[in-house]
Amino acid sequence: MALSSLRFFRRPQQRARVDRVAPWLYLGPALDEAGYRDLRAQGVTHVVDLRAENADDSELMAALGLRWRHLPIVDRGAPALEQMDELLAWIEAESLGGDEPVLYLHCHAGLGRTPTVAIALLMHREIPLADAHRYVRAARPNAQPTAAQDAFLKALARRLGRDEG
Repeated sequence: MALSSLRFFRRPQQRARVDRVAPWLYLGPALDEAGYRDLRAQGVTHVVDLRAENADDSELMAALGLRWRHLPIVDRGAPALEQMDELLAWIEAESLGGDEPVLYLHCHAGLGRTPTVAIALLMHREIPLADAHRYVRAARPNAQPTAAQDAFLKALARRLGRDEG
């Protein structure tokens, strides 16, 4: 087969990997509309976009029945403690109706910022840093927090008393 004829063949589009850490917490990359529809069908109610370089379409999120929050964090960077406080306050406010939000956290690829915020949320639920890290890595083995993200998590663990030494 001539090389020029290869351009007529396309690989089937691969679905983005979405991982479940807990019944209330899913992680992954930014998705297309079909991906968000699938999440909604699986019971996800809230989306948190952690990208500073881009943002989900808030109108699309509303049309799909997803509550949406943009918490911009620079790629390979860590959230500020104030950002975590803001996110926790939003989650708490969203819980006032009685049902716990089912969250989908994402950044661009879902490998650094996303697992960092997931670990932080678990620590806010009284899970020690090492255990929270283990839970996230078990669900999303390709998670790769940076040194800055690890330093943030250690500082947060000290602040919350979840640092195991």
